[in-house]
Amino acid sequence: MKLTKNFSLEELTRSDTAERKGIDNSPTAEHIHNLAELCENVLQPLRDKVKHSIRVTSGYRSEKLNTAIGGASRDGKPTSEHCYGKAADIKLIIDGENKSEILYLAILEMGIPFRQMIWEFGDEETPSWVHISFNKDDNKKQTLRAYKDNGKTKYSKI
Repeated sequence: MKLTKNFSLEELTRSDTAERKGIDNSPTAEHIHNLAELCENVLQPLRDKVKHSIRVTSGYRSEKLNTAIGGASRDGKPTSEHCYGKAADIKLIIDGENKSEILYLAILEMGIPFRQMIWEFGDEETPSWVHISFNKDDNKKQTLRAYKDNGKTKYSKI
């Protein structure tokens, strides 16, 4: 099922971990609606700008999948926007090289609405990937950098 010209439901729900562990990662109609909004408002305009395929490394995650990968949660309930179909982790690979900083900078330059954007790990030149979320009712444009501190993921504001 196509969500936009360049993004499909399959690529936004595919998970190696879910396949390996036999976890059902099927989204509800509401999740599909949210994924379509994410694609229409963020991913497709970004793809049109950068003129290269964007790799979705993580899109929708069921609660069980989120738990299996150690995704964000509080008191046993997921807080990750991936669980609601409102977030994706994306990468840009050009000629075999990670150029994900292009995605991060293009989102800012284009004024694309987003709730949260995270420069995930990497170094000062490029993130390993970019986390981007969209919530039509709450796009506060929070920018963060993820890093490891004594083996734990922490975030700082950018």
